[in-house]
Amino acid sequence: MTTDPEYLTFDHVLFYGREYNEVLEMFGLSEANLAGKKILDCPSGPDSFVAEAHARGFDVTGCDPLYAKSGIEILIQGEKDIRFSWDESKKYPAQMGNMDIDDFHRRKLAALDRFGKDYDAGCAEGRYQAASLPTLPFEDKTFDLVISANMLFTYSSTETGGLLPTEIFDLDFHLRSVRELIRVSRKEVRLYPVMTNHAKKHLHPYAAQIVGKLAADGIKMNFIESSYSQTSCTGHLMLVIDCE
Repeated sequence: MTTDPEYLTFDHVLFYGREYNEVLEMFGLSEANLAGKKILDCPSGPDSFVAEAHARGFDVTGCDPLYAKSGIEILIQGEKDIRFSWDESKKYPAQMGNMDIDDFHRRKLAALDRFGKDYDAGCAEGRYQAASLPTLPFEDKTFDLVISANMLFTYSSTETGGLLPTEIFDLDFHLRSVRELIRVSRKEVRLYPVMTNHAKKHLHPYAAQIVGKLAADGIKMNFIESSYSQTSCTGHLMLVIDCE
């Protein structure tokens, strides 16, 4: 981790995921939006969305590079990163806004537990697939809806408004990743967040440049406000891309 006195930063991509209701709120979805659709959560991390969606009868696939590891290894990594984030977040209360830091991380541990209980069976049934952006092992237009949260834009460099001290995931990586998500979707891609992580938030510069490049290709997009901003420090906008 860096020693930046103002902003929370990390030296690697943290491995923790989202809850079922958290995903719905984040992306402005209802269960009616999930019904009858084939959905991809990428990267999925150790979230409970895939497990809980499956339990409700929805068709959701999660992919993440760490799914190449065993369930035990994943649970160890997930708990380590959650507790690390928990400790570090308390040092930057201004950046966390109105978030209840303790409640947020307790819910992350609960999501990790639900993920762990589903992981082995889910791998056997194909719900969890080891894969990483910007290259995914799916055919063109495989999914009706593709969602991607808390990786793109979030884990860019601090200079661009992200959480990493170095530019591991540069503009080219982001552009190729977004194009790959579009490739595997036949209807829609939703990305959150698209704002910088700094206290004074604005549209992430990579998001602005990518929107310009996609628009030049004739791809239709909209920025839509996410109600998740009420409980998150990551901004209030998501990008919705029309893939039809």
